[in-house]
Amino acid sequence: MRNNEFPKDAKCPICGGRIAPGTTTFTADLGKAVIIVRDVPAQICSQCGEEWFTSEVSHRLDELAADMRAKGAEVEILSFNAADARAMKV
Repeated sequence: MRNNEFPKDAKCPICGGRIAPGTTTFTADLGKAVIIVRDVPAQICSQCGEEWFTSEVSHRLDELAADMRAKGAEVEILSFNAADARAMKV
Protein backbone atom coordinates (compact mmCIF):
# COMPACT_ATOMS: atom_id res chain seq x y z
CA MET A 1 0.00 0.00 0.00
CA ARG A 2 1.63 3.28 -1.07
CA ASN A 3 0.77 6.74 0.24
CA ASN A 4 -1.44 5.14 2.91
CA GLU A 5 -4.34 4.70 0.49
CA PHE A 6 -6.31 1.88 -1.02
CA PRO A 7 -7.95 2.51 -4.39
CA LYS A 8 -11.02 4.76 -4.01
CA ASP A 9 -13.47 1.90 -4.53
CA ALA A 10 -11.61 -0.58 -2.28
CA LYS A 11 -13.76 -2.96 -0.28
CA CYS A 12 -12.80 -4.57 2.99
CA PRO A 13 -11.69 -8.17 2.40
CA ILE A 14 -13.29 -9.17 5.70
CA CYS A 15 -16.80 -7.70 5.50
CA GLY A 16 -17.08 -5.86 2.16
CA GLY A 17 -17.37 -2.43 3.81
CA ARG A 18 -15.80 0.75 2.45
CA ILE A 19 -12.13 1.43 3.27
CA ALA A 20 -11.07 5.02 3.92
CA PRO A 21 -8.03 6.80 5.36
CA GLY A 22 -8.18 7.79 9.00
CA THR A 23 -6.31 7.57 12.26
CA THR A 24 -6.43 5.02 15.03
CA THR A 25 -4.88 4.14 18.37
CA PHE A 26 -2.32 1.33 18.26
CA THR A 27 -1.78 -0.71 21.41
CA ALA A 28 0.61 -3.57 22.00
CA ASP A 29 1.28 -5.74 25.03
CA LEU A 30 5.01 -6.43 24.90
CA GLY A 31 5.03 -8.89 27.78
CA LYS A 32 6.50 -6.76 30.55
CA ALA A 33 5.45 -3.48 28.95
CA VAL A 34 2.53 -1.83 27.14
CA ILE A 35 2.81 0.77 24.39
CA ILE A 36 -0.05 2.99 23.25
CA VAL A 37 0.39 5.18 20.17
CA ARG A 38 -2.41 7.60 19.30
CA ASP A 39 -3.20 9.28 15.98
CA VAL A 40 -1.63 6.53 13.85
CA PRO A 41 -2.48 6.92 10.14
CA ALA A 42 -4.32 3.88 8.80
CA GLN A 43 -6.83 2.63 6.30
CA ILE A 44 -10.00 1.75 8.22
CA CYS A 45 -13.12 -0.18 7.23
CA SER A 46 -16.22 1.91 7.88
CA GLN A 47 -18.26 -1.20 8.62
CA CYS A 48 -16.18 -3.60 10.74
CA GLY A 49 -13.38 -1.25 11.85
CA GLU A 50 -10.52 -3.44 10.59
CA GLU A 51 -7.34 -1.38 10.18
CA TRP A 52 -4.33 -1.53 7.86
CA PHE A 53 -1.00 0.30 8.14
CA THR A 54 1.52 1.09 5.43
CA SER A 55 4.86 -0.67 5.71
CA GLU A 56 6.43 2.67 6.66
CA VAL A 57 3.96 3.18 9.52
CA SER A 58 4.40 -0.44 10.68
CA HIS A 59 8.17 -0.02 10.64
CA ARG A 60 7.94 3.18 12.71
CA LEU A 61 5.64 1.48 15.24
CA ASP A 62 8.24 -1.30 15.56
CA GLU A 63 10.95 1.32 16.16
CA LEU A 64 8.87 3.04 18.84
CA ALA A 65 8.35 -0.30 20.61
CA ALA A 66 12.08 -1.09 20.42
CA ASP A 67 12.92 2.35 21.85
CA MET A 68 10.51 1.74 24.70
CA ARG A 69 12.08 -1.63 25.49
CA ALA A 70 15.56 -0.09 25.43
CA LYS A 71 14.47 2.56 27.97
CA GLY A 72 13.03 -0.12 30.24
CA ALA A 73 9.66 1.64 30.43
CA GLU A 74 6.63 -0.38 31.55
CA VAL A 75 4.00 1.90 29.97
CA GLU A 76 4.43 4.48 27.25
CA ILE A 77 1.75 6.64 25.64
CA LEU A 78 2.77 8.56 22.52
CA SER A 79 1.20 10.49 19.70
CA PHE A 80 2.29 9.22 16.29
CA ASN A 81 1.88 12.67 14.77
CA ALA A 82 3.99 14.40 17.37
CA ALA A 83 6.64 11.67 17.42
CA ASP A 84 6.76 10.93 13.74
CA ALA A 85 5.47 13.74 11.54
CA ARG A 86 9.00 15.13 11.63
CA ALA A 87 10.53 11.75 10.77
CA MET A 88 8.29 10.76 7.85
CA LYS A 89 5.82 12.26 5.43
CA VAL A 90 2.54 10.39 6.01
